[in-house]
Amino acid sequence: MRVLGPLLIIMGSLLILTASALYLRFILPVQVEPGSLKYNLHLLLAMYLLSNIFFNYFMCASTRPGRPARLLRMPGARGDVDLEKGAARGGSGPAAARSHGHAGNGGAAAHGRGGNGGQSPPKTAQGAGKGNSRLKTRSRGAAVNLAPAVDHDVADRFLVLWKNCERCKTLKPPRTHHCSVCNECVLNMDHHCPWMNNCIGYYNYRYFWLFLCYLWVGCAYLIANTTHKFAATYRAHGQDALIIKAVLSERTAIVFCFVIAFSVAIALSFLWGWHVYLLFSGQSTIEFYLNRERRAYARSRGRLWRNPFDVGLRKNWEQVFGPGNPLLAMQISWRDPPEPITPFRPRNCTHDAESEVRSV
Repeated sequence: MRVLGPLLIIMGSLLILTASALYLRFILPVQVEPGSLKYNLHLLLAMYLLSNIFFNYFMCASTRPGRPARLLRMPGARGDVDLEKGAARGGSGPAAARSHGHAGNGGAAAHGRGGNGGQSPPKTAQGAGKGNSRLKTRSRGAAVNLAPAVDHDVADRFLVLWKNCERCKTLKPPRTHHCSVCNECVLNMDHHCPWMNNCIGYYNYRYFWLFLCYLWVGCAYLIANTTHKFAATYRAHGQDALIIKAVLSERTAIVFCFVIAFSVAIALSFLWGWHVYLLFSGQSTIEFYLNRERRAYARSRGRLWRNPFDVGLRKNWEQVFGPGNPLLAMQISWRDPPEPITPFRPRNCTHDAESEVRSV
């Protein structure tokens, strides 16, 4: 996979460049008079799409998806978590990395800001007695008191469970999975993409999503401008056929661009459509399959399962692109993603397998 990845990146880049060059050299000048306002508008649109495609492609391929250690050192952290011991630095020792609940809530964590192991609220007898003892025996990790950075208005409190990665031998933050290809834990891991030669995770998922988006739009634009010419090459008769055959380079460019754009657009319609669904439902590809198992488990017990990361269409979007104008958020940018919304457990849940299950 490590050898195949760079080859796929080179092949994908060459395909995009070839189709773009053929369109600008042979197809656009024939359709629109060069130098006219319409020609310049087409040229600007083509350059805009091409720049966004390549920017997001290479940013996604070159950006590390994120390791747990980087998440814990984000700006604004009140204390770093020792990945080996599960203790919170800058707090009050190991106890600062554990969540203490309110009385009567079975160890529900208090609402804090940021994804960086904030301070624990005052301990109560009931919360410290039940909730923490269960966490110690079930996870051998640390329950860190974190809350959504985007959704500050949520009234509920969350309990975040940190577990151990058996391969890395360190703490594994919530929504983190171990990639067997990269041989490391990846924050908010979606999948390992061979076309990017990289994992898709917390720090580069926005680039991946936008690459699919702009590439699909670029293919649709190319199809719209070559369909008529492509059909004409096979419908022409007599003198028209001789003219089309005489301009072999133009005919080759039209056929190549249409076939490539149409094929890629079909594949992207499924792939990008899938990630549109995942983004607006607040889950990754891995989480989709895990959530399906949790839903079946809850149904078998006569309960209703609910995805805790699904906080509404707008806020699901903001988990990846941040608040603000969506169109501006989709433009070229080197900014880091918003602070992560960590997984949580509703107040009334006290069992790991039932962490997002509530009674019907």
